[in-house]
Amino acid sequence: MAMINELMGWSFDFGLMPYGDRWRRYRQCMHKHFHSTAVSQFQLHELKATHGLLRRLLEDSNDIIAQLRHMAAETIFLVAYGLPVQDRDNPYVATAERGLMHLNAAVVPGTFLVDIFPLLKYVPEWMPFAGFKRKAREWRQLTLDMINIPFKEVKRKIGNGSYIPSFVSYGLANMEESENMEHQEDTLKSTAAALYPAGLETTVSVIAICILGLLSNPEALRKAQQEIDNAITPGQLPTFKDKDSLPYITATVKEALRWQNVAPL
Repeated sequence: MAMINELMGWSFDFGLMPYGDRWRRYRQCMHKHFHSTAVSQFQLHELKATHGLLRRLLEDSNDIIAQLRHMAAETIFLVAYGLPVQDRDNPYVATAERGLMHLNAAVVPGTFLVDIFPLLKYVPEWMPFAGFKRKAREWRQLTLDMINIPFKEVKRKIGNGSYIPSFVSYGLANMEESENMEHQEDTLKSTAAALYPAGLETTVSVIAICILGLLSNPEALRKAQQEIDNAITPGQLPTFKDKDSLPYITATVKEALRWQNVAPL
């Protein structure tokens, strides 16, 4: 994938890397904070984004997919960087969305000849058929902004004590003192940037599938609502602490994952 990895700069994403030492290092960085036990440290971020979604749906429920994308983006940026992105036109989200849009366009087989003939990556931009090089240069800058700008903002907030705990802040705090500190930081920065393309579409798809399943099965929706009404104090919303009291809700979520899974389980 010469266009994506070499020209557009997406070689930072371990989901697009060939298997090897670098891939294992990036995966280890991801697994350290996102294994089944560690993810509980981000539950407050998930609740905040979910409550924001519910408030927005009360005001406007017409474009639910756009609302779900907003919620997924807010969750990812809180978890990855501790950066609130309540506004839909937030610059961090806008940059990531544009980067993801260009990635989705470039990943389609046959879109760019350079993926078929990799030697074309060496042709100069001024040549008549080298429009892909000019696109790649513009798109590469978006990729670099997506990687660097939020990370720098987290470091700035850590410096003045105004940061919100996140994947990046935990990673920086636990970084081992050694000669390859810059190397460790680059791994952390790249892994954090990979969370948005990895998590956005999958999160939106799973929730949309769950909603579709409940709307298609009114009896299941009725039972789910009844369980919430019986287990949760009136006027309050469920939290992760209520999970053991909501077996039907848990089963419903698992069924949504099984019914139309968006990625291999």
